[in-house]
Amino acid sequence: MDSAENNPNIDPRLLEHLNRHKLTRLVSLLAEAEITSKDLVKFRRNPTLVSGVLPKVRDQLDFTDSLRNVTIDQGAQTDITFFKDLGNTNNVTLTQICELNTNGQKFLRAYIRPNGTKAPITDPMRYHVRNALVEHYYPICEGSITDPWLTQMRDIVMAELPDEDPESWYVAAADGQPASGLLYDRYRTYRKGMRKKAREQQGQNLVNQHSASVKKKRKRPEVQDPAPESQPKPESQWTTLTAEEKNVNTAAKLKLSGMGFSDEAAVKMAWAQSYSLRRHEAVTGVLKLIEWDVLKHFTDTAALVTIDFNTIHGIREDKFHAKLPIFIQRFKRLHEGFLNLIEGDKELLAEAVTSFKSADVNEKAIFLSFYCLPLIIRQGFIKRNDKKTKPSLLDSRNAFITMTETEAKVTEAVTERRKVAAQRKETVQPFIVAVGSLTEIKAVFVTFDELLVKCRSISAAVDLCFKLHSVFHLEYAKECESVMKFIQTYFYEIRYAKDKLESRVRTFISDLNRDS
Repeated sequence: MDSAENNPNIDPRLLEHLNRHKLTRLVSLLAEAEITSKDLVKFRRNPTLVSGVLPKVRDQLDFTDSLRNVTIDQGAQTDITFFKDLGNTNNVTLTQICELNTNGQKFLRAYIRPNGTKAPITDPMRYHVRNALVEHYYPICEGSITDPWLTQMRDIVMAELPDEDPESWYVAAADGQPASGLLYDRYRTYRKGMRKKAREQQGQNLVNQHSASVKKKRKRPEVQDPAPESQPKPESQWTTLTAEEKNVNTAAKLKLSGMGFSDEAAVKMAWAQSYSLRRHEAVTGVLKLIEWDVLKHFTDTAALVTIDFNTIHGIREDKFHAKLPIFIQRFKRLHEGFLNLIEGDKELLAEAVTSFKSADVNEKAIFLSFYCLPLIIRQGFIKRNDKKTKPSLLDSRNAFITMTETEAKVTEAVTERRKVAAQRKETVQPFIVAVGSLTEIKAVFVTFDELLVKCRSISAAVDLCFKLHSVFHLEYAKECESVMKFIQTYFYEIRYAKDKLESRVRTFISDLNRDS
């Protein structure tokens, strides 16, 4: 074992760090590279540089883990020469990794055309890249791909694919939120498969040798209707009101239940005056739509819902319809990369190919774009009856938009959804019912509980469907949660408390936001 006496040039503070973490075996290597305690901050900032000093992977991992508690001084000087010299010793590229891996080779064949030009990045390409990187690094990291290595993998991707969204590839755990991204998700799945394979080969459970930094996800209790971060807590909105203010709310609610609905201005005023009471009922889970039957009988239900939605989020403009034309145009530009995801529905595929060739932003294009979303932003595993299951594409789409041939069958479609939900011991969240066919939509409805609202267009239906979730403090249907989170994030730019965007949602938004 090395010691300070054997290496008189070793920095005493660095030696203290190595002793504390039982890494004195690294003294001679670090002394030879003239590393001091000041360099710990540099390694903490960029863990990939460790490989330039320590040749053994196990030493790299142990030393990197020891840096977790090293404080990064924002005012510390950075030696650029140090970074360049050390960084050049580990100049691995994405292309080099892909050339040695079957998945990587599939990516290269799809990405680099015969004429040498590069094709637009699609989800299948991303899956090949993430698989290649995880399969390459898993044995190098001895089955434990920790944060520094995942960060390095992400940096390798960004070096050759600079237009990609870094957060769709990897986001480290922070502020109580778990790690996420394409690379992290694939690593967890791959690790699970490798462990299972090892158990089958050995006939016994493996000893968990992974880093303590990759913790087993704790089972969380079921939480109904999590409160959005941007929404005020009930006690700050209702319990702090004066008795007079509460009386105004209660009186306005009674007025709504007894007044006629022909006076639009009076209805909207009473609705606004009763907001605090209605919001309190929604947040505390005691709201009953039957007590607010104005929603069922008023000619402009969407306007009332929008009043509450804007009050909750402090919004004064129509973000959804302002961004809709941009979404449709960019969706059309990207649609060729999505066709393989909807090829299972031959009729939808044929209509999409025909419609998306046109530059027009019409009702048909809008409908097809949203109708395709559950097939493009596919829902991952969901928890149902204490078991993880993956909803079918049909279930995911029906939870968002259900098709029926005639208006006479709308009630039948809603009843069927409730029947299936009852069998699963679940509730039916707001969803859209489109009447007609893929070639022509004749009518559109939004339904929730006993509420059935006819909308003027598919865009109005999507807008109302989303706002109902927010206004009545509802969870998204599990089968189409990814689609609803996309709408929430892309169109309304809203983030909720403890929100976790799946990598497929981040990637899709990144593709849409790309300029070309």
